[in-house]
Amino acid sequence: MPETVTQTQLIELAFQKLFNTKHLYQSVEVDFEAAIRDRAIEMLRLRNRSLPPSPGIGIELGPKKRSTIEEVRQELFAELDALDWWCGSTLPGNPHGRICFSLLPVKTLCSSCDDVTAFNLWAQDEQSVRTITLGRKSQQVFTFTLQCQGCRSQVIVFMVRRTGRKILLVGRSEFEEVKVPSHIPKEHKGFYSQALVAFHCGQFLAALFILRTLIEQHMRAVTGQTDLRGDELCDEYNKTLDEDFKSRFPSLKDVYGKVSDALHRADPNESLFKAELERVGHHFEGRDLFARVKKTNKPNGRAQASAAPRASRERTRKRRR
Repeated sequence: MPETVTQTQLIELAFQKLFNTKHLYQSVEVDFEAAIRDRAIEMLRLRNRSLPPSPGIGIELGPKKRSTIEEVRQELFAELDALDWWCGSTLPGNPHGRICFSLLPVKTLCSSCDDVTAFNLWAQDEQSVRTITLGRKSQQVFTFTLQCQGCRSQVIVFMVRRTGRKILLVGRSEFEEVKVPSHIPKEHKGFYSQALVAFHCGQFLAALFILRTLIEQHMRAVTGQTDLRGDELCDEYNKTLDEDFKSRFPSLKDVYGKVSDALHRADPNESLFKAELERVGHHFEGRDLFARVKKTNKPNGRAQASAAPRASRERTRKRRR
């Protein structure tokens, strides 16, 4: 970030970060420090320079307290907090007391393109953005209508609430979708996506439960065992795996056990979900890799097997000659 930056630029970057990296009911706080730093230093210098020198003995004067840089910073922050924000180039009425900003291009998953693509405002006018001021300074709600720049057909409306320097994603016109890695089995992609959505919304216990459901349904699909549960199902699944695979990639039995333990204790363990989701991904990635290797080797095996009888027949013909 450049040394000199305006409050407008910081607001624009905060909204871009909110849409690019955050999920429902997650927030970003605008850090105005870079925008007020130089002004705070100058204000402090002028304010303390105007103070009279310390009085001599016998002179009755009220105490004069010198300002600190932190006091000046907080004053400037309070001024910025009291300003309304307005997205667009045209400000209605009196432009004073408002900060005008634009919405930078953002990236989110397009359900039509089935990929993370760039989204811009649907139209560069007041139709794409609505602003509601909630009767108090620094309390506002914004709605943004964004259009996918890939297919030009998908439109998503986002709702953001502002409280002071914090902006919170409070709504969207279609429920969030998560792009699922290609190595996750197709029939279980829904569980993977639901687990991540629950996690992003702060529902960690629900996310752990759905992750365990994914593991359980996968093991049942592979083994064909619909009645077995827990360790018995895990053991049956492990019988289907190569020893080489089991020595190289994470064990679903181990993941299943850790997640089940957290669920039995009703422990909404955020870090556990992150770690075990990654291990589940590595397991499926390994299965995909081993399947490709087997598929590649199988035709070669057939080719070598068929080549051997041909070579034997050629040797027999030569001997007969």
